[in-house]
Amino acid sequence: MRESLNTVFDSFCQNRDVIKKAFAWERTELYPVCALMFASEGRSATREALDDCRRLIREKTGIFSNFRSTALPVLASMMAVSSDPEGRLASALELHTALRKRFAASLYLPVAAMLLSPLVGSDNDGFAERTREVYDLMKKDHPMLTGEEDVVFAGMLALDGAAPDLLTAQAEECYGLLKQTFRSRDAVQSLSQLLSLFEGTAEEKCAATVELYQKLEGQGYRYGRDKELAVLGVAACLGQPSRSVADDIAAVADRLKTAGGYGFFGLGRRERLLHAAMIVTADISADAAAQMGISAGINAAMSAVIASQHAALCAAITVSTATAAARASAAHS
Repeated sequence: MRESLNTVFDSFCQNRDVIKKAFAWERTELYPVCALMFASEGRSATREALDDCRRLIREKTGIFSNFRSTALPVLASMMAVSSDPEGRLASALELHTALRKRFAASLYLPVAAMLLSPLVGSDNDGFAERTREVYDLMKKDHPMLTGEEDVVFAGMLALDGAAPDLLTAQAEECYGLLKQTFRSRDAVQSLSQLLSLFEGTAEEKCAATVELYQKLEGQGYRYGRDKELAVLGVAACLGQPSRSVADDIAAVADRLKTAGGYGFFGLGRRERLLHAAMIVTADISADAAAQMGISAGINAAMSAVIASQHAALCAAITVSTATAAARASAAHS
């Protein structure tokens, strides 16, 4: 394993263990997502910083606020990675207020506000209105598939200066191409929205994603075909050869077996491959994203990391729920 990937791997594992202790009673599937945030920035999590950020959230929000809900570890981690946690929270709360005028309360709305506030600038209302326009177009194309988690993707598309219908057009083109390979329409929609953020034709980006998936499968690594596909889509669009990316994911997945928390009494193969893809994406995103470019005229590396983080969050929750349901069914059979 190359030195930079080894560094990200070690950072991921160390930060995961710190976060696990800081949020011992929270949903365990969120720990790797939080760890990814620190590993992506080359930062080390500390119990003191995480506790301070959690305290700030509780001081600045009401008792029924979604900032205090399931997403609390994720929000606190984003703040702790920032050089100005209190300022990061303040800007997120301002953006959240604008978004709440146009969207119903949900777990993902605070995540959207915290992730996107550094990129929005001062026109929160204008951005929120544009996000709603994009979201409505997504909802029009797929009324049964578009849900509260899609607000982040709508927001990232809204950062682009193009007309909303042009922004969603390529996502729809990607959807038509990808559904020929992957069956889960919900997962294909999330993947399509994410791919539309990257430069290149729909055919090129979809082909790269399918090729990476098949490379892994050819090596005996059956990557998940649900929400975790979006993370694989980021890795596929960062300008690296699919063979080398597949080799890296396979190497990290194998090494995670000995990292603790995986195996018969821990997380299974599906989660392990997802986390391996997250780690590899964190390693290559900054340089590769800058080379490939991401539309919208915003910071390319930051966009790749944000896309990966949100995709990982959605995937972690989806995979965890599916795994828990399968285990419960097996226990009663």
